Amino acid sequence: KTTLAMNIGSHNAIRAAKSVMVFSLEMHNTGLMDRFMASEGRVPLQLIKNGKAPHTHGAELMSAAGKIKHSKLFISDRASMTINRIRSSARRHKRRHGLDLIIIDYLQLMESDSRTFSREQEVSHMTRSAKLMARELGVPVILLSQLSRECEKRPNKRPL
Repeated sequence: KTTLAMNIGSHNAIRAAKSVMVFSLEMHNTGLMDRFMASEGRVPLQLIKNGKAPHTHGAELMSAAGKIKHSKLFISDRASMTINRIRSSARRHKRRHGLDLIIIDYLQLMESDSRTFSREQEVSHMTRSAKLMARELGVPVILLSQLSRECEKRPNKRPL
């Protein structure tokens, strides 16, 4: 999920020159940048992670770094974010830099604004709020989510 969303984000920020905000609630900024560098430089991620890429793919990494630096890709790696904080940050960003796409990775790690509901109700509230944010700001929101595999354990695989 994360790789697909980051590929969509980098394509929009680098190739289409769009302003993209990524809210990563799971992964630190350096891990995300490693993924962007690997994707843009066409360098195996494992080489970047183990430190061998600069020796074998230096030119590709320098080119990728330049493209990323000059793009409108903005990353927030604050782990404790609520949908209201994300909305506030996105509004501010849109006023200052413009905004064309929001990516949130991922829903279940988002904190609730209120603990008075069940987790199911909180998740429902957060998804509705993300939809309202998309409408309000006039930008698409890609909201990643974990899937439950519980239905695979039942004889009837249909969702309940």
